[in-house]
Amino acid sequence: MNKPRVRVASPGTGVFIRQAVLAYYEQGMLEAFYTTLAAHPDSAVIKLMQKIPVLKSELKRRTLSEVPLDHIHTDAFSEILRSVASRFMGARLADRTWEWSEHRFDRRVAASLDHRKTDILHCFEHASLASIREAKRQGIMTVYEQPSAHHRFQDEEVFKRLFAEEPAFAARNAGLFLSGLSDQRNARRDEELMHADLVICNSAYVKRTLVAGGISPEKIRVISLGFPEHELRSFQEVKKIRFIVSGNLSYQKGVHHVLRLWRSHESLFRDHELILVGSDQLDAAEWQDLPGNIKTYQRLPQDEYFKILESADVLILNTYSDGFGMIMSEAMAKGLVVIGTANSAAPELIEEGVQGFVVEAGNSAALLQRMQWLCEHPQEIPAMKRAAQQRAAQWTWKDYRKQMTEIVKQRYREQHG
Repeated sequence: MNKPRVRVASPGTGVFIRQAVLAYYEQGMLEAFYTTLAAHPDSAVIKLMQKIPVLKSELKRRTLSEVPLDHIHTDAFSEILRSVASRFMGARLADRTWEWSEHRFDRRVAASLDHRKTDILHCFEHASLASIREAKRQGIMTVYEQPSAHHRFQDEEVFKRLFAEEPAFAARNAGLFLSGLSDQRNARRDEELMHADLVICNSAYVKRTLVAGGISPEKIRVISLGFPEHELRSFQEVKKIRFIVSGNLSYQKGVHHVLRLWRSHESLFRDHELILVGSDQLDAAEWQDLPGNIKTYQRLPQDEYFKILESADVLILNTYSDGFGMIMSEAMAKGLVVIGTANSAAPELIEEGVQGFVVEAGNSAALLQRMQWLCEHPQEIPAMKRAAQQRAAQWTWKDYRKQMTEIVKQRYREQHG
């Protein structure tokens, strides 16, 4: 049997999406990559767009240079409009623009499908329903990548809990379940999952939520995202521990618990430092009366962020729900100890007490216990940092790409004999 020809379709170009595209290209399987906006060094249009300051940083995050330009099909208009809406328009209009762009992209991919050119469609959450329907009609196998927990868990276990526990969060998100849009979008996701031939997710946690949401475990495969390439570092004795929290500084990420612990246990953390990097989505009250040993940064270019990350000792991802939590794998590759929650890939990345710790989501007492242990045992931190880097070396993006293509080819053989 010849190698199946794969079309990857995603409006976004996140790291794991680019890795999927590269995986198929390396195996000689990539028919095309359909997206909205991708920065390729051979594109004359991209070269012009990179001269516009407001677009330069966005294009840097969307660079895809390993795949030939003739394999990439873009439709930049909808993505530029979405970006403008998110920056300069109200939240409601930005949200509607995002949904319109998702549906526009999906219809475009569906209209271009041809079973004579494509054997497999690899698509992503919420932007694939029309494409999956058309692929099924033409006999094209569908691979659906689910990067986050099932919406039922998010709604019932995460948001409802935060609504009950955090009045400020409830006030900020009062319309979340009232507009009807949430139900419509979740119904769309359910239908995508139901019709997909193979569902790929990035952690055992996500798989559990999918199975609880009614998806057959037989068609779900877990592929852990890869650690970035890195050089092994040497680590000295740690006296002043630098804890870091990065990403969205939100209630969903449990950042409020970290700040409250730092405030209420000032004597414990007096000789240490807390660094926060990301967009502030917390109530103003959460930032009041904090000790002076806290540094905050807005979203930073990747190179600047990585410099700060390398200077830290311990990453805290106190999330209520992250499908994977790539900030953990990035931090471990840099040699940081990690405290993550069970509602992420932390149980698969971390051996308890070796590279870090896994705590229950929303459990402040458990988080404090682990932070306190590190403060009281700083002599253990260099060995834990070395173990984190060694763990990162065991599963790189190259390993991820190889496993993903093997799983997809196996499912294709099962369906086509």
